Parts: sequence; structure tokens; C-alpha cells
Amino acid sequence: MLDGSSCSYSQLPYCFLLLIWDCVKLLCTLLPGIEIVRKALRMPCLTIALNAGVEAHVVVEKVLNEKGDFGYDALNGEFGNLIEKGIIDPTKVVRTAIVDAAGVASLLTTAEVVVTEIPKEEPAAPAGGVGGMGGMGGMGGMGF
Repeated sequence: MLDGSSCSYSQLPYCFLLLIWDCVKLLCTLLPGIEIVRKALRMPCLTIALNAGVEAHVVVEKVLNEKGDFGYDALNGEFGNLIEKGIIDPTKVVRTAIVDAAGVASLLTTAEVVVTEIPKEEPAAPAGGVGGMGGMGGMGGMGF
């Protein structure tokens, strides 16, 4: 018999299924926030690789598939142990990035509506040139 927080052995499988169902529901509500934090945690490595002019997503995947202090040295264009190379992040910077990502994730998962701006594709700038410009008066041939 189910009464509050206990159940008999015959009803144990049903209680277990209810527990699983509650966990699945909770996980479904947390997934958007988890994905936001996952993407935010990838951004430092992705940005460093983009700024280095290499294939950023390939660099991130390689770093994620390795263990320990493995990372990408953008200055030398090499992979390796970042601690041994002397490349470190200040703890406060890392902590702040994680806290900020978690804050945004919690805000977006509790909001019913989020208004964003869709980026507009800007047309390519026209090629430079000198054509179409008039001269200064008094330079002859200008009809003044």
C-alpha cells in the first residue's frame, strides 16, 4: 500500500517506475540549461582556436577527447600538456565564467519567453574606387 513515502513490496516496482518518471521529468526541464552551460564551457577553447586562424571545432573536439591537462597552444600551433607548457587560467576567471553560464542557463530555463534578435546578413562592401567623384572648382575643364 502506498502511503506517503513508503510502499509495500508488491508495489515496489510501481514506486520505482514513479521515481524514474520523476527523474526523467526533472532531467527534461534541466536539459536546456545543461546545454547552455555545455556550450558556454566550450567557448574559451573555440574562441582561442578561431583567433589563431585554425579549424576551431576540430581543435575543440580533439581537446575534449583527451584527458588531463591536454589542450591547444595557439601561439605555437601545437597540442600538448598545457601545465607543462606554462599555460594556465586564473581560477577567478574560470569560476566567473562558469557562474555566469549557470546564471544565464537558469534564467533562460525559468523564462516563459525569450526575445532575441536574429542577426542580419550584411551585404559585402562594394569594391573601392575613385570613379564618380567630382573635382574642385577652378581646376579647368570643370565648366565653371
